Amino acid sequence: MMFLERKFTAHVITDLVNDFVASSAENTLGLPSGEKAFDTPLVGFSNGADKLYDDFKDHIGSFYYTPLELFSKSFAEVQTTSRQLTVISWIIPSTAKTRKEQSAMKKFPSERWARTRALGEDFNNALRLYLSEKLKEAGLDVSDVVVLI
Repeated sequence: MMFLERKFTAHVITDLVNDFVASSAENTLGLPSGEKAFDTPLVGFSNGADKLYDDFKDHIGSFYYTPLELFSKSFAEVQTTSRQLTVISWIIPSTAKTRKEQSAMKKFPSERWARTRALGEDFNNALRLYLSEKLKEAGLDVSDVVVLI
């Protein structure tokens, strides 16, 4: 998840994420064939004032940060409200081939699933850093949850 202070079109952000997933050499299972680990991502957006974030804090605990709390940790000098923040989230699904192979497994994970799991977080971090840099280049103030926690 990332938090934005200013408006940036959802279409442009979704295209940036999709293009990175489609073209990045880091989207790999690490096989000689060069097979990709992930299919087209799902990208979602929510307002920083969504009541759901307060509900998370109530149910999960006080250690959970709302979007405004996280943004304020990065940009203490910027005056903003929850309503001015956009939360960007994505899901990068494994490929159909990996899902099919995994569904046939009875006890242990399939090789493709294990490779996706092992390499997936590095890829997710690369995607997060890529998008964060693109948004910063566009003049946006970006709070990156992984860096803050």
